[in-house]
Amino acid sequence: MNLHKKILVTGSSGFVGNYIMHTMAERHPTATIIAFSRSGKIRCPDKVYKYPNIEFHKGDCLENDTFKDLIQDVDGVIHSVGTMTDSDKYKSMNRDTVVNMALALQNTVPDGAKNKNFVMISKPPPFQPETLSAK
Repeated sequence: MNLHKKILVTGSSGFVGNYIMHTMAERHPTATIIAFSRSGKIRCPDKVYKYPNIEFHKGDCLENDTFKDLIQDVDGVIHSVGTMTDSDKYKSMNRDTVVNMALALQNTVPDGAKNKNFVMISKPPPFQPETLSAK
């Protein structure tokens, strides 16, 4: 199956986002994968050159100006931003980024148009109720 879509993958420099991005690029070479991360770093640079359908962009899921142009014409978002460590940004990364990206994508859909897809990928660590409530 050839996928002629444009998909934004958030958290692309993280373990989960990086895996999703490379798997999609390999299995769907006609799809455009927009890799989006705060660091702008590439987890596995040796794999990137194999996939000309990956575009890398630096930005923050909480700062709409860093992705507003990217999200306008995507067919969907796969959101994989999150952290399992307890820090000052715990709720922000695990809850607020999801809500902000989903709302931003929803706002790109014109009235009467077909909805776009939003998928959140998350696996909370066992016995951490804070993660469950944030997600």
